[in-house]
Amino acid sequence: MHYIFEALIVGTYTAILYKLLSPLFDDEFIVFLFVLGFTKHMLGYFLSIHDLYCEYGRACSHLSNQNKANASTKKMIIESSMEAVVFVIFGYVLSFFTKDRLLLAFALGFFLHIIAELIGIHKKFCQRCIQTKNKLSFEALMFHAR
Repeated sequence: MHYIFEALIVGTYTAILYKLLSPLFDDEFIVFLFVLGFTKHMLGYFLSIHDLYCEYGRACSHLSNQNKANASTKKMIIESSMEAVVFVIFGYVLSFFTKDRLLLAFALGFFLHIIAELIGIHKKFCQRCIQTKNKLSFEALMFHAR
């Protein structure tokens, strides 16, 4: 999958989350951006959206056909919080260019996905997934050898 196509999907996914979460946050824009970023990352993990980067994504094309690795809850909360902070920063800046919050949510998902692809965040994510999978496979092999 090409990363522009992925970014369109991620932007749409973010806009859908915006529509679902926005009734809960009428006036708290910064808190809403944090919750939106956190939810996007955490829910993306549970819906296996992140697997697309490792299985089909351009960043990991040389590492194809890798299965989902189990990440610790603590690590997922940290990663989701980091994405939430990035959403707050970029969302605040983008809010000066558009007052349409649905468009803002789409733009956040779209542009942050492209930025993550270009600076190598997705590639690092895939490498971590594979390392975790290999470690789990080794541990399973050792367990069965007993």
